[in-house]
Parts: sequence; C-alpha cells; structure tokens
Amino acid sequence: MSNIHMNKEHHWYCPKCKGTSVSFELEPHTRFHDCPTLMLNSVPMVPLGTKANLIVNYRQDYLGKDLAVTDDHGRVVMSITIERENGFDCTVYCPTAVMDSKSFNA
Repeated sequence: MSNIHMNKEHHWYCPKCKGTSVSFELEPHTRFHDCPTLMLNSVPMVPLGTKANLIVNYRQDYLGKDLAVTDDHGRVVMSITIERENGFDCTVYCPTAVMDSKSFNA
C-alpha cells in the first residue's frame, strides 16, 4: 500500500518586501511572516501571482500606557490592509491594556 500525502503546496509572497514562502496545509489559510521592510511581525502574505497592494494604517489617537505594535520609527500600527483585484483583507493589531496591582481595588 502506498503512502498518499494529502498536503497541498501553497506559494506566497509579500507585496511589500517581495519575500516568498511555501506552506503545506490542506485547510484554507493565510501565511504570515516577519517583514524586514516594515520592521513588523506577522504581516500577511498573498498567494503568488495575485496582484496586491499592502497598506499600513497608523493609529491616530493617544496611546497611553497600552502595549502596541510599532514600526521602526516608533509609530503605532493599527492595521494592515491588503488590497487585491477582487477585494481586500485586513489584519488588526489590538493594543494590550496594562494594569498593575496598585490600580486594582479589591
């Protein structure tokens, strides 16, 4: 009996840095990578051959003490939008609130 591999090979690229990657997943998925152009972690990639544009959306309001994703210039990244010929996808980076034991009233 032969061994059948059910994994499908998917080829991806980053519209910003043009980096490429290959994944072997049977289920629908999106590949992410650390983009050296944006100095960000978890930037979505698109299927190879797809015409796309990557747009970085910066946070416009006060950050406070929240922990947030920033670019190499210290600007807070709110989300990344991938525009394709047939639609768009958006990856949102939610800031994390910070609390210490002094601010907690039991």
